[in-house]
Amino acid sequence: MLAKAKVLTYVLSATALLALSLGGALLYERAVLEKSVKQYVSIWEEDIVQTLILKKDKQLLEKIIPQLQLISPNITHSSVSLLSDQFKISDQRRLDSFQIPLALNYMTIGLVQVEVSKNLLLISALLSPLFLVSLSLIVGFLLVLISKEQKSFYEKTALQEKLNFQSQVSQMARRVAHDIRSPVGALRAIASKPGAIGEEYIPFFNQISERVLGIAEELLSYSRNPDLFLSKPADVANSDESGHPVSLTEIEETLSSEFKAKYPNINWKFDVKVKSEEEFLSLDISRRALEAVLANVIQNSCEASASNIHIQLHERKSDVALCIKDNGKGIPEEIKAQLFQKEISFGKSNGNGIGLQSAKNKIEAAGGKIALMSNLDQGTLVQIQIPIQR
Repeated sequence: MLAKAKVLTYVLSATALLALSLGGALLYERAVLEKSVKQYVSIWEEDIVQTLILKKDKQLLEKIIPQLQLISPNITHSSVSLLSDQFKISDQRRLDSFQIPLALNYMTIGLVQVEVSKNLLLISALLSPLFLVSLSLIVGFLLVLISKEQKSFYEKTALQEKLNFQSQVSQMARRVAHDIRSPVGALRAIASKPGAIGEEYIPFFNQISERVLGIAEELLSYSRNPDLFLSKPADVANSDESGHPVSLTEIEETLSSEFKAKYPNINWKFDVKVKSEEEFLSLDISRRALEAVLANVIQNSCEASASNIHIQLHERKSDVALCIKDNGKGIPEEIKAQLFQKEISFGKSNGNGIGLQSAKNKIEAAGGKIALMSNLDQGTLVQIQIPIQR
């Protein structure tokens, strides 16, 4: 719920403004009425004065004065008389009555007394354009204030929920990372014993265990510094440091051994081209993060029933070009446009759509670009460009 104190303050302020507007409308309506009466009296002023002084035609007054009530239904009574001790000019300005002076040779000799119904005058004020416009403006302004307060309340609530969620994820990350490191460490200790596993599988086992431990370390880093992840996705929070040394050859060896072992029935082709004499290239993305990006994209190709997958890792003049091409199921046009924006999966019963979105976050955090081209039942091509830090 919105803060009751603020809402009450807004309502009280709006009520006070409405009261002021109504008071202004009342004074305006009374001023208009008094002006109309003055105009009417000015037309008959000479006849009224002559009748009062000479007492010639009493019926004339009986015709003129009652007709004042025809000017406005707010007038309840009117009378006219010469100035006297009982009938004198009043200095008080009242809402329910007013006086119109009668002059002869620029001298006030009489008065027309007019009495007004407060209730009818109030109704006129409520229906006056002045009050109706003020009412609309005040109510509109009140609604805008309440709307802004409501939006602020929801934003604060959403932020608090996000903070709570981040805290829960941070705790979960710490537990998961701790639980992962222990069994992987045990497996590595067993694998290091002579004859525990085949010699040909030891490099592959070490590579996989390094990747798992890297993921665990990333989760621990997240749990230690949750504030770093509030303003950016968790999968790019460790990309702030620049100048990571990355070897395309090492990445190719890791991915090749991993995926050839997992999917022996797929025809794999890895193509690595390095121009510079130095083995390591300086990129704004770590080797672990880049391997995770490529592994996600390659895994998508494997799960899209591809029989041929071609992977190119090429160093160019100012950037690194990474291409993954398959002959799998492809992706429909209506889904393709949303792949990098939402967690959407296609053609996989257990897919969650996190891979491409995570890949986009990491590549863009490194100053690079990622693009996807696909035709249904013809395959998919993913192209990645990452600038080299010279």
